[in-house]
Amino acid sequence: MTLRSKVQDALWRAYVWPKGRYGNALQGAVIGGLETARTQREWDRSERIILVHTPGKVGSKAMVAALSGQVGPKDTIFHTHRMNPRYMAGIDEEMEGLAPRRTVYTTKALGPKVLEELDKPVVMLSVVRDPMAKNLSDFFQNTERYTSDHRPLTDFSLSRAEELAEVFVSDFDHEVTVGWVDREVNDFMGVDVYAGEFDREQGYQVAGEGNRRVAIARHDMLDRAFPGMTRDLLGQPIAMGGRVNDSSNKGYGALYARVRELVTLPEQRLREIYDSPFARHFFTEEEREAAVEQWSSTS
Repeated sequence: MTLRSKVQDALWRAYVWPKGRYGNALQGAVIGGLETARTQREWDRSERIILVHTPGKVGSKAMVAALSGQVGPKDTIFHTHRMNPRYMAGIDEEMEGLAPRRTVYTTKALGPKVLEELDKPVVMLSVVRDPMAKNLSDFFQNTERYTSDHRPLTDFSLSRAEELAEVFVSDFDHEVTVGWVDREVNDFMGVDVYAGEFDREQGYQVAGEGNRRVAIARHDMLDRAFPGMTRDLLGQPIAMGGRVNDSSNKGYGALYARVRELVTLPEQRLREIYDSPFARHFFTEEEREAAVEQWSSTS
């Protein structure tokens, strides 16, 4: 692990490590106040809002990096993963015992504005990914949410891969990814992605009109899709740079690979995931069958 990676891991540990009731409350008050004020200020000054709004672990940081410095002075970029207020009722309970994160307060401040202030142009750049691959990457980014003592990933060594695999299989919501587009794109932006056709040659699809438009790509097609997405939504093609948050390339790459080897789910459960409207829209029958075979248990 490089010195930079060690510093990043140390900062991440300090950020997400539970600090007790009063420590968490203090961190939440500081971060929440600053982020709510920033969100309001940026909304008021902007002529157009650009949402890089995706599930976690799909290359969204690289999208933000590519857009930065390329958009207009009256554009504001927000990077979010979950924002529809209609589905946020349980977020406080979900985060209970965890150190508060900035993105929660961005979500709470920005979501109602997108839904209610329809005179403000909002465009969304989004990405989808193979459900199970996305789920495992998301689990690794957020192990403190699923382990009983809320421990971050930096506390787990390769010898505990089997423990992590068991927690992932039993405790992670494996259906959450296939419902994301309905919750966070269709309902939130007032569009219907599934009514259109996903263009596999271009690698993306555009939906919506007027002040609410969406371009959505597949994770494995994002590099070639991004210039077209930005051309259609922003009026200028912008190229992607390198990926900056790939689980397999992080300091825990060996642990990730070992857990992936250990993870299997029952075939019937996987078929429910890969027969969903989400999977059928974005992935071919051959791709879905291959995924079921790849992730299914042999028993």
